[in-house]
Amino acid sequence: MVQDKVAAGSESRQPRIRIRKRASPSVLSSMLVPLVAVLFALITGSLLILIAGLNPVDVYAAMLDGVVRSRSGLVEVVLKVAPILLASLGVALAFRASFWNIGAEGQIYAGAIVAFGVGSAMGSLPAAIVLPTVVIAGFAGGALWGIIPALLKSRFRTNEIVTTLMMNYIAMYLLFYLVHGPWKEPALNYPWSWRLPEAAVLPELGGGRIHVGVLLALVALVVVYVLDHHTFWGYEIRFIGANRRAAEGAGINISRSLVLLMAASGGLAGSAFELDDRLRARRCV
Repeated sequence: MVQDKVAAGSESRQPRIRIRKRASPSVLSSMLVPLVAVLFALITGSLLILIAGLNPVDVYAAMLDGVVRSRSGLVEVVLKVAPILLASLGVALAFRASFWNIGAEGQIYAGAIVAFGVGSAMGSLPAAIVLPTVVIAGFAGGALWGIIPALLKSRFRTNEIVTTLMMNYIAMYLLFYLVHGPWKEPALNYPWSWRLPEAAVLPELGGGRIHVGVLLALVALVVVYVLDHHTFWGYEIRFIGANRRAAEGAGINISRSLVLLMAASGGLAGSAFELDDRLRARRCV
């Protein structure tokens, strides 16, 4: 009897409010999370601006005015967004499988090295041959650089955060070596590569500074969405990200999927070199 009363008393003292994880986020929370993130970013930026002795409202107003009211500002935003969009798509694709690819920067460098080397070797061939070859070469360079940490993860269980991050510096210093050495323009006194042929540069749209690469970035966005949401491969990637052990038990080849995933992820980042507006100068660096 006493034990029953103690049990009943302990049950009555249990909290009535319980926090449980949702099986899937609601539409409202999906909208609020990025808005709250932007709000916190603005607040953090405001604090730094105040520390610098300026008025955050005036600074943000000047930033917005320079983009919205100026055609050149809008053009600059579009040109900067295109390569970032490609690299972000690659990173997001890897994150779907809970593969933490922190090496997009190195994959961009690797794509730049391969694309610039191939483009330089093609000489005076027509643009119909040079341009697609250079784009494919950039994708291949980033893909090969992305495959390495995937293989290390599959074979030796290495942490991909460490390997992808460290490979950024390898690719960066390799590019610096090439620009300071074999690829340096002999007539210049500072490290700047020689010029690519004009055929290797993406053509501009309507005679302005915006080039075809902007459209390629938008096409890549649609392709990645379709692959992720409407293909069996995309389902495999999301399954691996949700529960790797269950995916392996279901017969999914984890190693093969990760290698293909990082080939696509690194390839998208490597292609960003061709979309970089600095390539208008037809130089690697």
